[in-house]
Amino acid sequence: MNFSESILIALDSVRGNKLRTFLTLLSVTIGVFAIIAAGAITRSVEESVFSQINAMGEGTLFIQRDPAMQTGHGSSRRMRPRKDVTYKQYKQLQNKLAGVAEYVTAMGAINGKTVKANGVSSDPDVLVYGAEEKTIFAFGRNIIDGRNIVEADIMFGRKVAVIGNDIITKLFKEAKPLGRTISIDGQSYEIIGILNSSGSMMGQSLDNMVFVPLPSFITYHGGDFFRSLTIFVHARNKSEFDEMMSEAVNHFRAIRNLKPWEENDFEIQSNEALSETFKGFTQYLTYFGVISGIISLIAAGIGIMNIMLVSVKERTRE
Repeated sequence: MNFSESILIALDSVRGNKLRTFLTLLSVTIGVFAIIAAGAITRSVEESVFSQINAMGEGTLFIQRDPAMQTGHGSSRRMRPRKDVTYKQYKQLQNKLAGVAEYVTAMGAINGKTVKANGVSSDPDVLVYGAEEKTIFAFGRNIIDGRNIVEADIMFGRKVAVIGNDIITKLFKEAKPLGRTISIDGQSYEIIGILNSSGSMMGQSLDNMVFVPLPSFITYHGGDFFRSLTIFVHARNKSEFDEMMSEAVNHFRAIRNLKPWEENDFEIQSNEALSETFKGFTQYLTYFGVISGIISLIAAGIGIMNIMLVSVKERTRE
């Protein structure tokens, strides 16, 4: 029997056992796809998270009530007695670090809000931020049209908003949004700026958001779900970062009336430390992806082995 005859016999066997051929190909496809998908998802998460962290630039410090990532119920119970980071504490720290940091700003955030305009409502999944003039830049975003929230807006209690691209798509279609009005929790805001598009991170859109002045956010939108502010402290240059962090910790401990022997009842992290935290998270994600891929390959291999066993048993008499 020559090589060409062997090929013809194989093709006849494939034509005669279409279901068996399909199941074999499906098993191989599932096994290969599982490995490729696991690697692609891990890389996608890493690139998305690190691009957002890097957008904030070097030398940024975060002060907040709870850590960025919590592991286990024990950690959650330990954080529960902590006091919130309040607007008053933020303003005190801002004054203390006036000659040390390039800027100190703060942010409040709450998810699940509905935004209305022109008789149309968004889904109840909009992320609303309370912001000041530097918050948007500390957050790694830029204004592509219109203007930013400024100090005068906060001083005079102006109801203004900067919106993401998803809000435009959902509520304004082809209309120009600048100068128009949106409503959140019954409060009306004039649109003064539009954010640059940032895509999505871990399956959540980064353009489905609205920034409003921080005092208005605290007064009208905090409700029962808003807990605490996040404070951003940005160093004038990288060489002064460690000194700035030390002063920020000391001043904030004094503001929160902590005794010298008491541990911090707040979290303080740099964007570099945040990157390291997420690296550990994505490492576990990589392990999970590899294990899932191996399990899929084993399952596919068992399927192929059974099909081959059936094929061999059919030819045993020959």
